[in-house]
Amino acid sequence: TVIGDRSFGTNSSIVSNIGIGMMDGIHKGNTIPVIKHFPGHGDTSVDSHLDLPIVNKDLSSLKKFELVPFNNAIKNHADMMMVAHIVVKKVDSKYPASMSKAVITDLLRKQYGYNGVVITDDMSMGAIAKHYNLSNAAVTSINAGSNIILIGHGNENVKTIYNSIYTAVKNHKISEDTINKSVYKILALKQKYELNNNKVKPVNVTNLNKQIKKAVTYNNETSNKQYLLLKNISTKANEGKIINAEFNVMNSNIDLVKKKWGKEDSSVYVAAAKGTFNTYTKRNVVIGYQKSHLIFELRSFDPQLKSLTINNIKNYFGSPSSEVTTSNKEKIITYSIGSNKLKFVFPLKNK
Repeated sequence: TVIGDRSFGTNSSIVSNIGIGMMDGIHKGNTIPVIKHFPGHGDTSVDSHLDLPIVNKDLSSLKKFELVPFNNAIKNHADMMMVAHIVVKKVDSKYPASMSKAVITDLLRKQYGYNGVVITDDMSMGAIAKHYNLSNAAVTSINAGSNIILIGHGNENVKTIYNSIYTAVKNHKISEDTINKSVYKILALKQKYELNNNKVKPVNVTNLNKQIKKAVTYNNETSNKQYLLLKNISTKANEGKIINAEFNVMNSNIDLVKKKWGKEDSSVYVAAAKGTFNTYTKRNVVIGYQKSHLIFELRSFDPQLKSLTINNIKNYFGSPSSEVTTSNKEKIITYSIGSNKLKFVFPLKNK
C-alpha cells in the first residue's frame, strides 16, 4: 500500500526480470542504477517518509520472497544498493536496516556477497528524524556498513551530518580505514562510469517519452497474440479445461467426449500413468482417462503454442511451482491454477 505502483509488481520473478532489464538499460545509458529498498519495502503499511515501518517477517520468509529480486540483481552485478528505513524485527530489533550492521554487513555483504556501494535512504525522512538523533544515526549507519549517507532536504542537515562524521573519525568512533574504503568504492564506481564535472546536454523529454511509449505499447502483433493466448490458457486452466476442449478435468468421462467428438485417432495405455490416452489429431488434444472412464488429464499440442517461450510463460505466470528436465530431453514447468495443475512441456534442442 505504501510502495504501490513504484514497484514492478507483487511477483518476485516478474520484479527480478523487469528490474534487471531496467538496471541494464540505465547502465547502458551511462547512468548508475540503484537497487532499492533493501531488504524489501513491499510488506509495509507505514510510509517511511512519515514514520518508521516495522516488518515482522523472519529471514527465511524474506529470502523466499522479498530478497529474491535483490539476490538476482547482485548476481547481475548491481553497482549500487539503497537500504531502507524499515525495522526488520527478527533480523535487528534495535535499528532500521539503514543503520543495521546485521542487515548491511552480515546479510547484504556477507550472506549475499554484495561488494558494491551502499547508500542510505534519505536520512531526513520521518522514519529517522522522529526516532533518532540525526548525527548519531549517520555515524551508526557508517559503522554498520553504509558508504554514502543520503540527505534529500536541508543544507543544515548536510552540515550537521558532515560535522558529526568528521568528529566521529577524530574521536576514533569511526575508523579512518572505514572512510578510506568507502571513498575507494565511490571513486572506483565513478571511474567505471567515467564520470566527470563536464556539463551534460539536457535530455529532449518529448522525444524520450515517445520512445518509451513505443517500447511499452503492444504494437508488436506477435507479442499481442502471445499475451492473448496466455490469458486464454490461464482462464481455461482455472476452469479445468484447455484451449481446444470444453471438457472439464476430473468432472468429465471419455464416453461424453466420444459422444461429442466421435472415435479417437489413436489410443494407447500407459502403465506408468495407470491410464489410457486418446488422441484427437484435428482438435490437437490428448485425453487421459482411467478405468472408470473419468478424465484425469487434458493435453493440447496446438501449433499456436509453439510461439510461446519459457520466458513468455514465466513473465506471465511468474515462478513455477516446479521445473524439471526429463531424461528424454524435455523441460516441464508446472503451475497450480486453483485446484488444477497447468504444465508446459518444452522439447530441449540438442547441443
